[in-house]
Amino acid sequence: LSSLLSSPPATKLGLNSRDLEAEFDRWQQERTQTARVAFDQMLGENAFVEFWGRLSKIGGEGVDGGVKMDEDDTEDGEGGGGKADLKTLAKSVDIKEMELVLKNDKRFTSFDHVPEQRERWLRVSTF
Repeated sequence: LSSLLSSPPATKLGLNSRDLEAEFDRWQQERTQTARVAFDQMLGENAFVEFWGRLSKIGGEGVDGGVKMDEDDTEDGEGGGGKADLKTLAKSVDIKEMELVLKNDKRFTSFDHVPEQRERWLRVSTF
């Protein structure tokens, strides 16, 4: 602590230990708020997260109950599965898959020190 108090920025500002700590707390809070805004912006920019998150919030199967096959289709879908229900697919997209998509973004990794909080934010914004 004494080395911090004798550092050029602290001596120039004339800060004692209490003031220095208060200044650090203010700076840390501002930095965290800025990072959180950037995190939310990242979620809005990511097409994968936005699409599957928005789709999982939509209620029911929609008016037609899934994706209709064309009239000339003779197959029951890929592997004989019938019509695809995007709502069911959206529910199967898990948080870990979204984290894999976002893991290389600096706005995502800036919260590596609080992964539980970051996961809660991701759940709230997408599910």
